[in-house]
This record gives sequence, C-alpha cells and structure tokens, in this order.
Amino acid sequence: MERLKTKRYRTKLVRRCYIPKENGQERALGIPALEDKLVQLACAKLLTAIYEQDFLPVSYGYRPGRDAKEAVGDLGFNLQYGRFGHVVEADIQGFFDHLDHDWLLRMLALRIDDRAFLHLIRKWLKAGILDTDGQVLHPDAGTPQGGIVSPILANVYLHYALDLWFERVVRPRCRGQALLIRYADDYVCAFQYREEAEGFYRVLPKRLAKFGLAVAPEKTRILRFSRFHPGLPRRFAFLGFELYWSRDRRGDLRVMKRTARKRLQRAKQRIKEWIKGHRHLPGRRFIRELNRRLGGALQLLWAAQQRAGVAQLLPVGDRLCLQVAESSRWQAEQLHLGPVQSGAEAVGCRLPPNHGETARACGLYVRERPSRKRVRPRNRMRENRTSGTVPGAPGNRCSYGGGAIDPPEIRGGGANREKCHE
Repeated sequence: MERLKTKRYRTKLVRRCYIPKENGQERALGIPALEDKLVQLACAKLLTAIYEQDFLPVSYGYRPGRDAKEAVGDLGFNLQYGRFGHVVEADIQGFFDHLDHDWLLRMLALRIDDRAFLHLIRKWLKAGILDTDGQVLHPDAGTPQGGIVSPILANVYLHYALDLWFERVVRPRCRGQALLIRYADDYVCAFQYREEAEGFYRVLPKRLAKFGLAVAPEKTRILRFSRFHPGLPRRFAFLGFELYWSRDRRGDLRVMKRTARKRLQRAKQRIKEWIKGHRHLPGRRFIRELNRRLGGALQLLWAAQQRAGVAQLLPVGDRLCLQVAESSRWQAEQLHLGPVQSGAEAVGCRLPPNHGETARACGLYVRERPSRKRVRPRNRMRENRTSGTVPGAPGNRCSYGGGAIDPPEIRGGGANREKCHE
C-alpha cells in the first residue's frame, strides 16, 4: 500500500502456462504474481461496484448472482415462449488475446475520472509475460486470461462493443423480436425473421473489426430453430449445454437442454484416466476421491436434467472399479460393489420427481463397507448377577423380596410372584 501511495508500485512478470482446449490446441493463461493479485482484487471490486449498475440484463458472465445455468435457462425460456425462429451462433476468435488496449482505456475513462487508477490498469495490460521457454514478451493487445481483473475488463469491453450496440442500434431496426444472451465472450442472438438474422450476420464482422476483434468463421452460422420445421436440424450448443426441440410426456413441443455430447465424452474420459492412474490408493481413500469427482459431473448432468447422461457416466466407473478390485493391489473386501443408493442422491444432488427406472439404473456402485467388528453398547442399567439369583427364572431361588427391580413378567403381582415368594 505504501508503494501505491508513493507511486513506486511496479508490476511483476506474468507467468504463462498452457492448458489443452477441446479442439486439440492449447489455451494460454497468464498467472500474475501474488502481490499483483492482491492489488487486482481490490481494483476488481471497485470496478464491479461502478459498472454493475451499467451492465445490461443480457450479460451473465462474471457477475454477482448470475451464472451459466441461469443464462442457458433464460435463453431456453425466451426461445420457448417468444416469437423467435432463427438463431445466430457467433464466436469471437481469440478475444482475450486481441482486446485493444486503447479502446479499453477510452471506455474506462467514460466512467472513471482518476488518472492514477487508469494508469494502474495500463500497467497490468502492458506487463511483460514470461513464457515457458524463458522468453519475455511485451504484448500490444489482449489481457492475461487468468488474471483477477481480466473478467471485469472483458465485460466492460463487450458492454460498449456489443451489448449497447445491439440494444440501441440493432433491436430498434428489427420489425420482429430480437434477443441477445451473452456470457463473457460467448453469446447467442435470436431473431423472428430470417432477413433480420442475415442482416445482423453481415454487419457483425464489421462491428467487431472496429474494436480489433474478429469472428471465427468455422463457429459462426445461422440456424433455423423453430417448432414448425421438424425436418430441419433444430439444436445448437451454448455454454456446454445443447438446446433442442423435443416433445415432453404430454406430447407438447418444448425447448429441452442437455449436456453437450463433447462435454459428456470429456467427463467420461477424465474419470477413466483418474481411475487408472490412482488405483494404488487405499480402498477408502480411493472411494472418497472417486465420489468427489463423480459429484461434479453428476451435478452438471442433473442441472441439465439429463438422466440418460447419468446412465452413461456411472457404468464407466462401475466397470473400472471392478477391474481395480480384481487387481492384485487391492483386496475385494475393501469395496462394496452393488447398487446401494441413487447416484445423484449419494453426491448431494436432488433427483427430479418420477425418475423411475433411471434412479435404479444409476445406482452408486462404490461405497465404504461398514466395519465388521461388532461394538456392544454399554448399558448403565445392566447388573451382573451370579447363578441362582435372577428373580423369576425357572429353577432359581429368589433370595429377596419383590419390588421395583422385579422383571416385567412378575411385576405387579400374580401367580409368578406368589410362586417366587413361597
């Protein structure tokens, strides 16, 4: 804090690391130093307090009280009950790597009249990047994907570049309904008429190019999404969920959602790799760790109300656990293999009503076997007696009178009591 006050604060190098992407490529992440993280956290809170009142309701990413599940739910609700027939899927190519610094600072200056604060953000944008090979890079554009302040800066950038333009320019010029749902740099637009969707599709690259961004051609298309054309493909993916038209139990057409197929396959593959790489763990620890990983995947599947996906995911662990139990490193007695309870309930999920056969098909197959050692509880009222002193027992001689300690069968008087006290 003292260096910030005296303007002697200097940003440190950002460490770059790479993680695999869905298409086989790698995504570059920038991890700032601990000192920079603390300062960025304070600045991110200030920016959130300033811009949260300005952001439009169509923005869901990295905002308090909003998440991807809500974005997908609102999109499906509007497509179900609105007059939308065409969907424009668009993707910004390398958004975090091509974010223009000058445009971003100009946008921030519209609401922030503090040169020291803006200069601090400029330092983070211009900070050197230490690559994995030891080379130091000085970027001219982009913000490190992995920094604490990067999400709020991305929301501010797209708020002016996309959200306001759509609400103030595109929507008023449409004869029918128009909708925009955005989560960070992922967004979907829906229109009532095809000519309006095609017009937006043509103008969108020019609008993004003005701010140094580009559209990914292989991920951008116009889709006919309507209940009135059952012969056409009526499904698209958004934020890991797949939205499609289907009939419910009553036979009515509705917008359904389920986990995207690629995402389900990745979840199954991760569980396979983890089980094969951790079979050396003790039985109880192995079960706890596996249940924890299954819990995350099941939460995602049940959030999408995809019972079939759960039925596909759980048998993968079932089969591999049987292989582990049969290996020489384990004793089969450490595992209890069998459908003991509903898999979703075992990991803390709430099953939908009337799940029927799915709940029985999705039993959790790994559970710690209860201890075989029988522990006898201690009874404070227990009395140790020698042979022949138990009252009321046949052949025993009662050596004391009746009272509160008499057993139930002779308490309260009767033939047994008289026989005992002869």
